[in-house]
Amino acid sequence: ASGGNTLTFTITGGTGRVLLGAVALSGAHQSTPGNTDSATGSGTAITTPAISSGVTEMVLDFVQFGVDDPAQTLAPGGGQTELFELAAVNQSAGASSWKAGAASVSTAWTASSSVGWNSVITGVLPV
Repeated sequence: ASGGNTLTFTITGGTGRVLLGAVALSGAHQSTPGNTDSATGSGTAITTPAISSGVTEMVLDFVQFGVDDPAQTLAPGGGQTELFELAAVNQSAGASSWKAGAASVSTAWTASSSVGWNSVITGVLPV
């Protein structure tokens, strides 16, 4: 859909931290997903597993971590273009980037202080 759109979500149960981010894409295949993988860890190095993708694909990553430090910063790794970075003190924070597709692609972020984190990486096929 083009123009302004609404993204709605509902949380049921639990009191954990929540992060919601969205990326609008044009020319992405709607019914054929790319390869996807995820990881969980802690520390200042936030990584995704490597996935295979084609050179005509783009690869998106999304990272989430808890923010207890108001000065926390996040820097994307080489070859990544940051799409957004969201943060709220004592809440969840996260970011997203894209990278060109290749036979093997992974992404990385560097946090300014140690955090517990989750990451996901996915390939986006063109139409």
